[in-house]
This record gives sequence, structure tokens and C-alpha cells, in this order.
Amino acid sequence: MKRLIYIFSIALVLSFYACGNKPDNNVRTLDDSFVLMKEYIEDPASSFEEYQPIFEEILDSLQDVVLTNPDAELRFAARKAPTIMLSYICNSVSKNKSDSILNLYNQRRRDILYT
Repeated sequence: MKRLIYIFSIALVLSFYACGNKPDNNVRTLDDSFVLMKEYIEDPASSFEEYQPIFEEILDSLQDVVLTNPDAELRFAARKAPTIMLSYICNSVSKNKSDSILNLYNQRRRDILYT
């Protein structure tokens, strides 16, 4: 429960960034993505594959914050958010699935670092 609260506190910190951009009708805000992902995680019937695209959208948004936002505190929070989200996701799935999710994240991290 503490992790969930921490995720939402980061979401609130990032909310002003998400609200500053006028989204298209088809695009979710960062806050909406956090809420939707939380609902998927809390539903024991849903699998990671169902909300993986949402998680990747969040990672894309956080990457944009880290690369373009002039606010150092916001960039710092955005850098920490994926680790916090991953720990919460991995604690809600089996060990094998957790390893698979971490491998996907690590591959994405390597791709970003080597670009």
C-alpha cells in the first residue's frame, strides 16, 4: 500500500507537466495512464501483457520529462518513477513473470542508453 501511495505521489508531481500539454482526443494524460495502470495491477485477473502498452506510454512520458523539462526536482522524480512502478508491478505477479518484466525493462533501458 505504501508503494501505491508513493506511485501516486509521483504522479501528482508529474501531473502539472501532463496537464500543461493539450492532449489529442485519442491520447491519455500521464495521470490517466497512472490510474489505468493501477486498476490493471490491482485486478488479479489481468495480466502484464494487458497493461504493458500503458506502462510503456508512461515510460515514454517520463523519458520526455527527463530529457526536456527544466525543473530539476521533476526530472529527479521522473527518473525514480520507473523503479518504483516496477517494484510494485513485480510484487503483484509471479517470480517467473517478474523476471520477464524486469528483462523487458532492462532491454529498454539499454536501448535508451546506447542510442
